This record gives sequence, structure tokens and C-alpha cells, in this order.
Amino acid sequence: MKICVIHIPKTAGSAMHSAFSRIVGSENFLLWDAGGHRFREKLAASSAEFDRFEIISGHLLASDYNMLPGPKTFAAVFREPVARALSWFQFVTSGRAPDHPLLTELRELGLRRALEESEAFRTEIANRQCFLVCGEFSFKAAQRALTGGPWIYGTVEAPRQADGPA
Repeated sequence: MKICVIHIPKTAGSAMHSAFSRIVGSENFLLWDAGGHRFREKLAASSAEFDRFEIISGHLLASDYNMLPGPKTFAAVFREPVARALSWFQFVTSGRAPDHPLLTELRELGLRRALEESEAFRTEIANRQCFLVCGEFSFKAAQRALTGGPWIYGTVEAPRQADGPA
């Protein structure tokens, strides 16, 4: 069975990738960073080159992975949405990805104005985690996907303890 990791940007992806490489060996782990359209093109041509990998991870939709033949388990790490949005904004504006298409726009706007004026920024942060899981910008649809199939998932944040007696 293949493990298909939906790497949601700014949700501990680097740590996960490092752990997967150590656990299964780098020869059995594929980090796909060429985008969903290239993944679909490659699969349409031949899925055979993906057969040898136990784990495949990328910024891909669950539906992209469904094109792979055979049984699969999906995995994802989620992050509290506001923390993820702030981290994503900081990542883009830091210049660590100098070719990022939103670098100049977000630097010029700043966070408040980006939230108000940048459609591209709002699209990236508004229920994007849900979209990658189920293809819809809907929390309810993502819940259905996560409970309706073979999923392993968790959060970046530590679980909160309840206040008061249990």
C-alpha cells in the first residue's frame, strides 16, 4: 500500500519529509515539487515510475493521488488557519522563495492590506487546507473526506487541555 502525503504549505512539511526519508529510506520516498499538472501528465504517460515509492508527498490534491493505481492511504498535517496564514505571509515576504509570484505584491501591501485587497493571498489562506483534501473550500466536505476513507492526519499544534474537571 502506498502512502500519499498531501503537503499543505506551512504545516511542518520539511520535518515530515526528513522523517519519511529516514524511516523508509530516500530511495523509497518521492517529494514531488513540480506541481499537480505535471504529476497528472506524468501519470497519464505512465504510472510505472511511481511504483517503487512507498511514500509520495507533494502540494497535490487527494484527487491527483487517486490517479495512482492500487491501494493507498492518505496522510496530512493541518495547522490552525490563522497561524498558517501568518506563517505563509512571512514565508513569501521573507524572499526565501525569490521567484514567488506574490513576493512583490505582498511586500508592497503588507499583511492588513493583503487581507483586504489581494485575491490571490485570500485564495491561498481561505480554507486551502480543506481544498487540498477534498477539492472543495468547505470544512464539512473535508470532514467527510477524512472520515470516509483511509486517512492518517494530525495537527502541528499541541492538543489543548480542557479547562476544569473532565
